[in-house]
Amino acid sequence: MTMRKIDIEAWERKEHFFFFQNRIRPQVEVTALLDVTRLAAYRNALGAGSRPRLSDMLYFLAARAANGIEEFRQRLVERAPVVFDRVDLAFTYVPKGRRLHANCVAAYSERFGEAAAAIEAARSAADAHPTLTPAGGGGQDMLYFSIVPGLRFSSISNPWGDPWADSVPRIIFGQVHEVPGGGQAAPVSVEVLHSFIDGRHIEAFFESMRAASDDAERTFA
Repeated sequence: MTMRKIDIEAWERKEHFFFFQNRIRPQVEVTALLDVTRLAAYRNALGAGSRPRLSDMLYFLAARAANGIEEFRQRLVERAPVVFDRVDLAFTYVPKGRRLHANCVAAYSERFGEAAAAIEAARSAADAHPTLTPAGGGGQDMLYFSIVPGLRFSSISNPWGDPWADSVPRIIFGQVHEVPGGGQAAPVSVEVLHSFIDGRHIEAFFESMRAASDDAERTFA
């Protein structure tokens, strides 16, 4: 993957970037419900042997949405704003026989099957050698994922490092549950640097996930 530096002097976001980046806490967090009714129906209709992990499907929805929005691919590298042509997945996973989670890294692909295979390979690597610092996990060209499948949270936040060095969005999924009217939804927390991302970008991110979930047969083909 490649990145290009953003020309700050020609950047329409210059004032907004420095306004937020010089705050003590420049992150913004939004938690909203994602309608996954059609995704759940599609998954349930598949045979037990061919049914993907729900977490893989949710991570793919979010990675697909984020890669389609330039602001979600903007990062800080050596204290300078850049934009990557693609960002990959970093996610938490509890390896077999352990109680504490490890961190994993998987390459993003626009094809769900390829992305899911990369995620599963990363899990297998963590089963063999669990670590919080996997190879390739130190870059900014990532999206950080986690899932709390038994918790229907209304808000959740993450630890962050120095925002001049740690600019990766954090995305957490909660419990899929029934909602009034008979559908199903999951809470999704999105935490990003406001220096790059505004509410309209987060709205576009959620809308992209919703549309892809509603079109599950093509999204996950």
